[in-house]
Amino acid sequence: MSHVRLLLRRPMGEDEFWRLVDVLEGSSDEDAVARLVEALRAQGRRRAVAFAERLAVVLHDLDREVLATRPVRWSDDDEDDDPIPLSDDSFLYLRADVVAHGREMVAAVLADPDVLLEHRWDDGEALLYAADEAAGREIETRVSYETGSNAAHWSARYEADDVPFVPPVVALSVADLSQPVEVETHGADGSHRQEVTYLPPDWLHRRTEAAVQTGLGEAVGDVAVLPEDSADAWLEVRLGLGTRWDLTPRVEPGAAQEWGEGTVTRVQVELPGDEVAALPRADQTTLLLSAAATCVLAVLPPDHGARPRLQDVAAAGRPLLPGS
Repeated sequence: MSHVRLLLRRPMGEDEFWRLVDVLEGSSDEDAVARLVEALRAQGRRRAVAFAERLAVVLHDLDREVLATRPVRWSDDDEDDDPIPLSDDSFLYLRADVVAHGREMVAAVLADPDVLLEHRWDDGEALLYAADEAAGREIETRVSYETGSNAAHWSARYEADDVPFVPPVVALSVADLSQPVEVETHGADGSHRQEVTYLPPDWLHRRTEAAVQTGLGEAVGDVAVLPEDSADAWLEVRLGLGTRWDLTPRVEPGAAQEWGEGTVTRVQVELPGDEVAALPRADQTTLLLSAAATCVLAVLPPDHGARPRLQDVAAAGRPLLPGS
């Protein structure tokens, strides 16, 4: 697209923009966004582009660290779920849902960030693509609404998700062993090969998996996990959800990292997926975190500094094991 055309483009007027947002009736779900798409399509491509420009401005204004750090609750959270920190993407989708709630909600949140705590929010990602769908093409906006783009409202220490990836010292994966997925991988030499991988089960709530990763990170703290004489830089814990209880960690050292140089030690245990799925979500978190801690303990020497906290975490899940 011509940069001149992009610079000459003007956002939709505020009143017209908010009248269109009112079509959503305070929701960013699929049906609500479909109504907005039809309303935009009826006005033509130019108005859809103008809507996208105004939406970008509003989302950019909401892009503030003071909002991103609020412990918000999502509509599908259980009452006993603890809030977890927002990623760059989840904060963007939160901002989109705030916009879907209308002009007064946006003004209220900007005036008092704690208003976010008074509501439960939905993933508003679909709103971001409504104008694209109405216009029949991807729209490049003049203003960026990606998290961290409103630099005046972020501290200097903030780094967006698009900086080079630094993996956690302990990485977690949860795999549904009953649902293998074939993927094609590409080698540096241009070769192709089929591999089998496993994804998390459909029933596993995303916040449960995140809580396990967060809890594992807190247990490890700032203590370097792998022994100093280890040739491996990272540890990957794999919790396989299959058909049986097998909590004896299986260690696979020396595998090549997917994210950089060096190797990664992988440790895996297996739990019966059906039995874990039947537990309340809080117990799922406790049990999976206990199993993950057991995996980390399997590779640490007896005098390692991370052991005491990990032992406490591992012990917390034992009452949930069969026969306890």
